[in-house]
This record gives sequence, structure tokens and C-alpha cells, in this order.
Amino acid sequence: MNHWEVLGIEPTKDKRVIKLAYTELLKKNSPTEFPEEFKNLRKAFELATKEAKKLEKAESQSSDSHHEKASLTEESRFTEKPAFTEEDTFSFEEADSFEEAFQGDEEAQAYMEERAPEPIELGSVDSIESLQMALHELYRDVQKRSDVEQWKRLFSSPIFWQVDQSQSLSICLLEFFSAHFFLPEDVFSFIDGNLKITGELSSTKNSHQRDMALALSIYIKSLPLRVGLGSHGQVNADVPFDKFLYHLQLRNYIENKCLYDNLEKSDILQLAAKILPEFKEDFALYEYMTKWLWSLDGYQEIHDLLDSLEISESAEDLLNYQAHAAFKIQDYHSALSLYLKIDQLDRDFLNTKLMFKDIGLCYLHLKEYEKAYFYLASAVRMAFTDIDIRAALTTARRLYIKELQKDEEANVIEIAQLQYQNGRYQDALTTTQNYHRTFVSNNNYLQALCLAKLGQLDDAFSLFQSFFKQYKRRQLCTWPLIVDLVEYCSEFITFEYLFEDLMDELETDDFSRSHEVLYQPGSVKEVAYSERESAVLELSIETKKPSCFKEYWDFIYRQEHAWAVIMVLRATLADYDDPSVAPELRQAALAGINEAMPKVKHNPKWVLPFLNIAYIESDYDTCFNLCDICISAYPNIAAAYYYKGRSFADLEKYEHAVPLLELSAQKFGNQEYGVYSLQFAIECCEKLIENGQPFHNKYTELSQQLKTMKEVVGE
Repeated sequence: MNHWEVLGIEPTKDKRVIKLAYTELLKKNSPTEFPEEFKNLRKAFELATKEAKKLEKAESQSSDSHHEKASLTEESRFTEKPAFTEEDTFSFEEADSFEEAFQGDEEAQAYMEERAPEPIELGSVDSIESLQMALHELYRDVQKRSDVEQWKRLFSSPIFWQVDQSQSLSICLLEFFSAHFFLPEDVFSFIDGNLKITGELSSTKNSHQRDMALALSIYIKSLPLRVGLGSHGQVNADVPFDKFLYHLQLRNYIENKCLYDNLEKSDILQLAAKILPEFKEDFALYEYMTKWLWSLDGYQEIHDLLDSLEISESAEDLLNYQAHAAFKIQDYHSALSLYLKIDQLDRDFLNTKLMFKDIGLCYLHLKEYEKAYFYLASAVRMAFTDIDIRAALTTARRLYIKELQKDEEANVIEIAQLQYQNGRYQDALTTTQNYHRTFVSNNNYLQALCLAKLGQLDDAFSLFQSFFKQYKRRQLCTWPLIVDLVEYCSEFITFEYLFEDLMDELETDDFSRSHEVLYQPGSVKEVAYSERESAVLELSIETKKPSCFKEYWDFIYRQEHAWAVIMVLRATLADYDDPSVAPELRQAALAGINEAMPKVKHNPKWVLPFLNIAYIESDYDTCFNLCDICISAYPNIAAAYYYKGRSFADLEKYEHAVPLLELSAQKFGNQEYGVYSLQFAIECCEKLIENGQPFHNKYTELSQQLKTMKEVVGE
């Protein structure tokens, strides 16, 4: 028996006749009572529908071939069943035009209108027939269909309480959702939670029910990988349902192609061209296609896809993709325009700095070096570990210096500071020497920093002293200068200079350690945006200080270190003049060391000045911490092994002390502290031998080493 005989009608291309025949026979072949008959009926309906379409299409092509309808090609028919697996058992009508694509739904609606002139109350459905009409009504409502609360109302109807209807109810719902599956993830999550589509129904013994549930469960599980549908709850209610459904089917087809097929970049543009004008603001779909193109390096295609859209400010991610794609294809003017637009969307200062990198790179490529430098300098303060930004900043700074050198005399201080920041210390020193008077008149001691960086510490210290006197005479804040002086030239500070100049200045009422702000190199000018910089960066003048986290914390660390060094110097130098005050001064120094400890970890080279004080004061925990910091960063520093070994010896942990002191002797070599290290190591071996430990061989070995070393040293 063929499908026409099953339906009881003659072959026809009128799908309305086919559907009415199917509906009438469905009443007599309940899926629950007659599962096989129902399965045959459903198959006959699908075959008859497809044959009717072919007949109609053949007739249309022969009589009307010069009129091309708005249709999809054979390859891009997107109303077929979702392309999960070839084994899927539910199918969907193919569409060649709006009218044909949704003719079945319109016929079903007309059929329902004949049976139900009044709208169905969602919470009062009590029969399969009224449920079918309610499902169609809700699904066709452009505004309500994406609202999960509406589906909850429907599922609270009396029919869902009737146990004897459960089998036919499941079949009815599976039949419906297999053919009407364009619903948001949260709606399907609710439906699945109630029907157990991906659970119990996928393993039921009823083969027809199981096949539908299995196929539908595949679609449900793929929803997280698809375009979100929630936004369609806000679609204009005036959009005709046929166009809305067309768009949802196009969405589904695009998703399937991206998920399961290997598309060329051009394919996505061809599909995007089919999006109707009413849905050009479906930015979620455009972002989905953009991400797919980005994964294939389709930057030009992204540019072509988005160029004709009017992307709203709310779609900031899409704007970002558009800007990045323009940058990738070297359309820097377009990219800059987009980056600046995105930057203006959120004037929160921290957030704008995230965009400064991209803006700065565009300016760099466009050879606007001043703006490139300002933007990249600001960006690097936020992302100081980004090597690409640092490299770009170095380039922008170098090219900006060349621009400034066209009028060198007017820009000399800025030129020297930029050279110094770029690590070109000799160039910066030359600039400061050539314009020495300019730097002196502007209270800028950058020349001293350059000398210190180049290892010319004697000259640096003399210059620091000169500027220190000038700062005091002009009543400027001396603290930033003292921090730099102590960091680079602490070994040149004498008792007289410390107590007659530095300590006197630090103990005045004007001094406060609240000066924990960042300053320009060689200056007491705070690092803040000038009016010029604010104009370049298009910032409000209220935005005074940049969020320069790394530089700010670097300066805090340096201040803590400088303060601790001053306390150590005070204790060490005062010991020669008045030994009675030494313990008190050393305790103050130790307090400064412990305060600086977290900062010292940031810069291990600062450890050495603190080791002696920590050991003298028998603060072994501090001593161990300092030694470990130093050894971890600089394993060849002999003093760290010496003080750690001495600390273990004082704590009578001789077995730990011996190898450390032996290492210390090796690293000190033929120096005075190399001799001391071996002497203390031998003493530790003697203690261990007294305690019955087998250290005789080590004692003999170290004694021979000490004898040889003394012969070389001449003791």
C-alpha cells in the first residue's frame, strides 16, 4: 500500500488536502493505541508532502521559469532537519520561498481557527486537541514564545495532571517540538526538565517515541554551542511570523553548517546575504558568524560582513571584532576610528586604558608618534608584563624623540627623560651635559641618575649632593632625591653627611613619609597627566593621575628600602661615635628592615646591606629570610651563605652550618671572609665530633683547605 492509499486520497500537489486527510486519520489512529498504524500514517504524510512539493516545483519551473522566486539553492536549504546525524528520525519541510516555507503552518493555523475561534487559555488546557492549538498559538506569538514563564503556564494545565493521558501527551509534545524546535535554551531546559526528553524518553521501549526523543535530545544538547535566542523575545511584534520563522530557520542552518560542516569563508558571506532587512540588528547571529570567521583568519570577510551594519553601542564585542579585523587587514584609519568609538563608550579611567594599547598601535602605524607614545605609555602602566606593548612603546618613544629633536632646545628635558626611560643612559647623559643650566634651573637631577646607571658613582654622588643643597635652598621636597641617592650611592654616605644633612632634613616638620607618589625621573614633578597629555588622550582635566600600578609600587618599594638603608646607616655609623646608643639604633634599623622585607622580595639586590644588622641583632628568622631571597636570585653571592651558616651555628645546628660555610669559603675565595668561613666551619665540625657525629674526615679536609688558603693570603 503506497502513501496515497494510506491517506485515502488521490495524488495531489495541494498540501492542504494532504494535511486535512492526515489530521482526520490521526483521530482514529492514536499513537498510544495503534503505534504501528500511527507510524505508517506519519511516514505516508511526510512522503506525500514531499511528492506534492516536487510536483508543484516541476510545474512551476516549466511554466514560470523566467520568474525567480526569493529562494535558497539546493545546497543551502535550511528548513531540513538539523544535520546532527543521518539517523535522525524527525524531518522538516524544505522551503523554496516564504510562502512555501510556512504554508503548512498557515494551514494548521486556519484549521485551528475553524475549531477554536477564541484564543486558548494557557493554564486551562484539558485535551490533546486544545493542547495542540495552544502550542501552535504560543509558538507563533513572536513576543511570548521566548518567555519561559508562558511555557510554565501551559505546562501547569489540567491535562498534565491526567495520568491516563501521559503516553499520548508525550507523543503529542514530541511531535510538536520535533517540528517546532526554534526556542531559546532556557525554554528547552524547562521543557526537557518536565518531559525528560534527554533522559527517560530517550530510552523508552516505544520505538517511535524513543526515536523522536533521541533526535530531539541531540538538538537540545547542542544548544550551548548555538546562537542565543533569548534576544528574540524583544523582536518587534509587527514582524510577520513567516519572516520571523524564516530567520530562525536561517539561523539554524548557519549553526548546523558551522558546527558540522567544513565551510569556506565565502560560504558564510553568502548565507549572511540571505538575512532579511528586518533582522540586520540580530547582532548575536553576526557575532556568531564573526567568531567563526575569526577562527579561520577571515579578517577581510569579517570586514565585509560587518561594514554595512549599523552596530549599536550595546554590541561592544562586535565592535571590537570589527576594529580588530580592520587592524589585521591594515586599515588603520578605520580601526582607529572604531577603537576611539569603543573607548568613548566607557569613560571609566581604568577601562579606557585597556583600549589605549590598540589606539596607540594604530597611531604608531599612522606615524603620529606623539599620540602613539602617550597612549602606549599609559597602556604599559596597566599591562606592564605585555612584551608587545613594551616593544611598541620603545619604538614610539624613539620616533617621538626624533620629532622633539627638531626643536631640541625647547624640548631638552623631555628628550632626556625619554632617552633615560628607553635605557639610553649615555644619550641621556650627553643631553643633560649639553644643557646643564637648563636642568639646574628646572631642579632636574637626571644627570646624576644617568651617571649612577653608568656606574660613575663618585660623580653621581657629587651631583646628588649639589642638587640636595639646591632643593633645601629652594625649599623643595627632598625625599624623592634622597630615595635615589640612597639607592645608588649609600656607600658614599658618611657619618657627618648622614646626621648633619640627611637626618636633619628627614626630621623636619615638613617631612612626611606620606610622599608615596610617583615622580618623573630626576624630578619632584609628579607623574600625572598634563593638560597637553589630557588633550592628546581626550581625557577630562579632572583625571589627573594615571593608574600606573607597576611604577607606583616600584616607587613604594624603593621608599621602604631607602628608609631601611638610612636606619642601617644610622646604626652602623653611629656605632663608631657613641657605642652606647648602638643597640637602640640597631633595633630601629631592624624594624626598618622588617618593614621593607615584602619589598625586598621584589628586588633581591637590596638584601646585602641588611644582612649584617639582622645577624648582629640575632634576628635569625629575618636573617634566614634575607639569605634565602638573595640565594634564590643570586646563587653566587658569598655573603648570603656566610650569614646563613653563621646563623645555623649560633642556633647549634652545626650539621646545617658546615656545608653553607664551606660554600661561603669557595665563593669568597682567597679573601678575608673566605678564611673566616673555613674557621667557623672547622669549629662546627669540632662541635659535631664532640657530640659523637662522624665528621672527622670533613674536619681534616677543611683544615687542609684553611692551611692552603692562609698560605696564599699570607696569614
